[in-house]
Amino acid sequence: MIHFTHQQLGHNISENNIQGDVVSHETITKRVIDSWAIDDDTVFCHFLDQGSVRSFSRREFLLRANSFAQAYSQHGVKPGHIVIILLGHHFDAYCSFAAALLIGAIPSFLPLPSAKQDPEIYWETHTKLLRRIDARALVTHKASMEGRQISNFPATAVIHIEDVLPQEMTVGALAVGEGDKIAFLQHSSGTTGLNKGVALSHRTVLKNIDTYARMIDLQATDKIISWLPLYHDMGLITGFIMPMVHGIPFVSMDPFEWVMRPTLLLETLESYQGTIAWMPNFAFHHIVNAAMPDDQWDLSSVRALINCSEPCKPQTMEEFNKRFSSMGLARTALQSCYAM
Repeated sequence: MIHFTHQQLGHNISENNIQGDVVSHETITKRVIDSWAIDDDTVFCHFLDQGSVRSFSRREFLLRANSFAQAYSQHGVKPGHIVIILLGHHFDAYCSFAAALLIGAIPSFLPLPSAKQDPEIYWETHTKLLRRIDARALVTHKASMEGRQISNFPATAVIHIEDVLPQEMTVGALAVGEGDKIAFLQHSSGTTGLNKGVALSHRTVLKNIDTYARMIDLQATDKIISWLPLYHDMGLITGFIMPMVHGIPFVSMDPFEWVMRPTLLLETLESYQGTIAWMPNFAFHHIVNAAMPDDQWDLSSVRALINCSEPCKPQTMEEFNKRFSSMGLARTALQSCYAM
């Protein structure tokens, strides 16, 4: 990734980072299992949903991931099999993804149909996709499948999150895989045709996030705030995989709730003393337009608001700086990143 602040190109790489070099045989889950204790009650994430907040510990995350891992095995999912995750803003989205990694399967997030999409076209397109990639399992809500015949889907198993019950912890024995094996598939939006999946190996992902963590001087004291959907690469990497691997707590918000109330991001940054957030250019503009003249937030904890994933416009960043600099937001906190 190429990363630079609003004021200058480049970013000083600090030696005071929290991760070293990638070991060739290392996997994403091995890194997590080796660095976490099974009974670790350290906060993994804070989950915001329609005004309610629930905090999950690392132990709770691993326990739930373990339950999904065992459910996959019970449904015949084996290392190398593709698992599609079709969930919205839900803690189980994170757990089911990690579970696939735990058993050496290949997870991939896909978006649920939106209110603007024709459901018949959506399911026709995604059924073709599932057949093409030979998905062996589909994880979703029962409500999402209402009116859909399971026999219409090519996946070997449709696993409803409501049916995944707690299981005895076996995470240590489940962590398998090799660094050069495929970790997950990242699908395109499908704007110009059928969604296209890019296969990313454990080694590639770890090298990317470790290098980027050094570039932004990621610290154990950081707290990441994110409303980005997990089916987009920026949300998946910065809002889930990087904080998971580096042991950084994060706050997750519903993307649709944020769109309706964009200043929720600023409220959350203040409430949780957030230090880093990523979002595309339009989001900066959206927040500026939504903020009322008398609104005030303490943004002094923020050290990086990173513009990424679409063209970064200087005018947008200038407007954001002008609107919120009086609230403790440093000009140097406005940064941009080109990812590839």
